[in-house]
Amino acid sequence: MKKVTKDNRKSYIYTAINISVVVIIFAILNLWSIGDFENYKKISGFKSKILSDDIKFNKSPPTELFGIKLFGDIDNHLLEKTRIHDEKANNKKFVYIEHDTESSSKRRKFKIETSSSFQEYFASAGEDRKINVIFAMTDPFIELKGNKNFSKACSDARNKFLKRNNLKKTDFKNKFYIDSHKGATSKSIHDSFADLLSIDYIVNNNNDGVLKAEKVRLSIVCIYEINLKSIEYGFALMLYSVEAFQDLFVIGDHWTEIEKPSNSWIRKYRNKKDK
Repeated sequence: MKKVTKDNRKSYIYTAINISVVVIIFAILNLWSIGDFENYKKISGFKSKILSDDIKFNKSPPTELFGIKLFGDIDNHLLEKTRIHDEKANNKKFVYIEHDTESSSKRRKFKIETSSSFQEYFASAGEDRKINVIFAMTDPFIELKGNKNFSKACSDARNKFLKRNNLKKTDFKNKFYIDSHKGATSKSIHDSFADLLSIDYIVNNNNDGVLKAEKVRLSIVCIYEINLKSIEYGFALMLYSVEAFQDLFVIGDHWTEIEKPSNSWIRKYRNKKDK
C-alpha cells in the first residue's frame, strides 16, 4: 500500500481547493447568466410542463395531436357556440377555430383533449374543411428577471421530450424565424424570435375515398421574447401540412428566417432600446 506523505496530503488539499474554486466560479457565472434565484424555480416548473405525461403522440412522428387528426373534418370538433374565423391567404380560403383553457367565452372552445402543458390551441382547415394545421402554445410564458444570456431551459427540455417520444434529434432540422410584419429583415435585431426544430414526413390524406400522399411537418418550438430587464420563454407544438402552412404564414412575408441569435442579440437590443 502506497504511503501517504505530508506532501501528498498537501497535493490532495490543493487539488480539492482548485476544484471547489472552479465549481464556485461556474455557479456564479450561471447565476449571473440566469438572473435571480427565483428564476431557478420558474425554470423547473417550465421544464416539468414540457415533459408532462399528458402530452402523448399516437405514433412517432404523430398524425394527430390532442385528439385532433390531421386531415380530419374540422366540423367534428365544433361545439354549439364555437366561433369559426374566415381567412384568405395566397388567394385560398381557410377557416380556423381557437380554444383557450383560461377563457370563459364559449366562442373560444372546441372539442379537444387538452394538456396541462398548454393554454392556447388553434386548428385550421381549407375550403374542403379538412384540418391542415394543429397548434398549441404555453401561455403565459415564464419570465426570467435579470436574465443576461439566453437560458437553455426550453431547448434542454425539448431534447428530453424527443427521447421520451422515441424521436431522434438528428432527423430534425433547426431553423430560426422572426416576425417580419413590420419590415424586419434577416439582419434585424428583433425583440422576439422562434426556434423551430422540425421533421418532415408523409401522411396519407383520405379525401372522399381518394388517398393522397401529403408532406407534413412536426415542429417543436421554443419562443424567446427579450425585455429590457428580463427574457420570456414559451413552448409550442405544431403539426401541419407544409403546403397549407406556407399559404397561411407566407415565409419571407410574415416570417423571415435568420441565423441562430447569440447572446449579443440581447445586449444590442437593450442598448438600442435605451437610446
